[in-house]
Amino acid sequence: MRASQEWLDNLQVGDEVAMNVGSYGYSRYKKATITKITPKRRFTTSNGMTFNPDGTEYGKKDTWSRRSNIEPVTQEISDHIEQTELLNVIEATKFKELSLEQLRGIHAILKG
Repeated sequence: MRASQEWLDNLQVGDEVAMNVGSYGYSRYKKATITKITPKRRFTTSNGMTFNPDGTEYGKKDTWSRRSNIEPVTQEISDHIEQTELLNVIEATKFKELSLEQLRGIHAILKG
């Protein structure tokens, strides 16, 4: 989803934004805070990325991936970020190192 120009025009330092940093075929979001706005309305975020006045990533010329962009933080985006973080923790879990009791607990949850 592209951000509306009205939303972009009203962004201020300290506002939280969602950065769509995915590539072709998928979206991956991260949250950041606007830390600087230049006189030309370029936005710098707390992770050091810079975005043009239209919300697209500044200076990206790579033809293999698309430019990142900033968007308003919605509940859907917050849920997407939380789901991704939870999946990353679960995927990194070393299940063979868990106790039998822990495995039983996980099994009970998965069985529902």
